[in-house]
Amino acid sequence: PVPTCSPDFSAYSACPLGPYDVDAGFCMNGSCALAKGMFFDITAKTDDLLITALHYYAYQSNTLHEIWTKAGSHDGYEGNQAAWTLVDSHTSIHGWEDHSGGNSMEDTATLQTFITVPAGSTQAFFITSPGAAYGALFSNANAEVGAVQTEDDYLQIRNGKFTNSYWPYSLSSSAYPWAGRIEYAVLQAPAASSVTPAPVPDPVTPAPVP
Repeated sequence: PVPTCSPDFSAYSACPLGPYDVDAGFCMNGSCALAKGMFFDITAKTDDLLITALHYYAYQSNTLHEIWTKAGSHDGYEGNQAAWTLVDSHTSIHGWEDHSGGNSMEDTATLQTFITVPAGSTQAFFITSPGAAYGALFSNANAEVGAVQTEDDYLQIRNGKFTNSYWPYSLSSSAYPWAGRIEYAVLQAPAASSVTPAPVPDPVTPAPVP
C-alpha cells in the first residue's frame, strides 16, 4: 500500500498517486527458466517514483529469498556486493507445484524500505535465494541487456541477467526477461507558486519643462 502523507513527502505537492503496477507477466510463451538469482533494472520515466513491492514467481516454497537494490543499472556491478543494499528478506509461500497446469501463483515482497527513484533515473534489483539451488523464475528467451521488457506511462522494466551463485557471481552470457510485477506510487512534483506578483505600475511620463 502507498504510505500516508508524512513529513517525508513535504517536498511534494500532494500525497503519492497510486498504487500502480507494471506486470512483466509469467514466463513468456510458457517457457520458464530458473537460476539462483536474477538481475534486472527499472527506469522512472517522467516522474519521481516510490517502489513499494516486488511480486515474483519462486521455484521453491518455504525458501528464504532476498531482494537487493542499487541506484543505476546492475550491468557491471553484479560482483560488487558493497554497491548493493538489502531491502527485503522473507520466506516464499509458493513453488513450482503452484505454477503448473496453467496456474501462476506469485509471491509478494513488500519492501522493508521503500525506494525513491528520481525521474529519468534507473534502479537495479537482484532477487536471489541464498540457501537454495534455485530462486526466482524468469523467461527462457534471449534478450538484450537493458532493453525495455515492458512499461506503462511511468515505469519501464528492463532485461537483465541470471546467476547460479551468490557472492561472487557467475553470470549468464545473455540477457533474459524477468518474470514478475513491480508495485509503485507516483510522487507528485512540487506545486507551482500560487503567489500573484504585485502589478507593475505604468511608466510615468514627466511633464515638459516650460
